[in-house]
Amino acid sequence: MKKYKLEKHGLEVFRGFTFRDKIKIKNYFEKKLFKSFGIKRKYNISSYHKWFKKERINHEKLMSATNRHFYPPNHIKNIFFSKKKIFFKNLLKLIGKYSIHDEGLGWISFRLIRPYEFKDGYPLSKKIWGPGGKIYSVIFNINNAEKYNSLGLVINSHKKKYPKKLFSNSKFCKSEFRFNGDLKKIKIDRFKIDQNDCLIFHPGLLHCEETDIKSKSTRFSVEIRFKRIEK
Repeated sequence: MKKYKLEKHGLEVFRGFTFRDKIKIKNYFEKKLFKSFGIKRKYNISSYHKWFKKERINHEKLMSATNRHFYPPNHIKNIFFSKKKIFFKNLLKLIGKYSIHDEGLGWISFRLIRPYEFKDGYPLSKKIWGPGGKIYSVIFNINNAEKYNSLGLVINSHKKKYPKKLFSNSKFCKSEFRFNGDLKKIKIDRFKIDQNDCLIFHPGLLHCEETDIKSKSTRFSVEIRFKRIEK
């Protein structure tokens, strides 16, 4: 993957975890997810789209904001915010002093994004178009997600203006504007992120959770959002 810079290109990949800490995170999130399913950990998450109906999982209910957002225990929280950890050190280098964005449901959230035909991911948008405003998002994967089911990013779009619109019939957040221009003129890039890495993107960057038509697996990813403390 080409080395992109946050302020110049609108995104950047940084090392977030040691191998040991990522194993702790992975085990915690998988255990939490299967507990919410009400079943034992006997399936591969990447093939969730193939077995969720068999297990009678209500995907829409599972993916509601109240279920996806939560407050993790301290031993997980410390992996992100202990001053000795590389996540804290590297994030501080990228955006300076920050506050964690929390709308009251929890400061960390997960997503299960199934292949293209399920239409799980929201279309092109910018964080500054939504109620949160100037939010920096940090994303990392729990499973070994493929490139075609990764977050879609429009490099350098944080420097440009685009037509936008509120779609009242959307199944996603109705108070967040979405891109309303010519998609043929937009180049969406996707990247396979290493297991111990995180991706951060600018509040003004066009991005989407909508997957590529070539996607064949389910992505299990986590998001934490931050606001830069202005001087």
